[in-house]
Amino acid sequence: MNTTTDKIEANLNLGMSTAKQQHCLIQPHILPNLLDHSQKKNLGDGYADIAMGALLGTSDPQGKIIEISNSFAISLKVQLVSEESSKDPSYIFDTDYLKKMLKFHRQVNEMENILGVYIS
Repeated sequence: MNTTTDKIEANLNLGMSTAKQQHCLIQPHILPNLLDHSQKKNLGDGYADIAMGALLGTSDPQGKIIEISNSFAISLKVQLVSEESSKDPSYIFDTDYLKKMLKFHRQVNEMENILGVYIS
């Protein structure tokens, strides 16, 4: 952790010796957001017991430095085709909501893009 920049820093190698190593800067408010979403996920009302969301930020042109500066939750709904599928349900997320949230975040910071997702 680098206390002078107030960012969490991590080196990502993804467990592959041939992969290029990336340097990741994570803004401090991201981790509490992820934890809060994970703790508040709806277990009833047809919503999934999985927390999923988008990670937003920027990366340099070479892709060596990634900065995660924002995140938002994506609601997953359980799709049950039949009573037998309750043991192995499929999940649906609202792509319209994802597009709307990305448009909203780009109004605030047009340089942010979706860098990845989090799932718990």
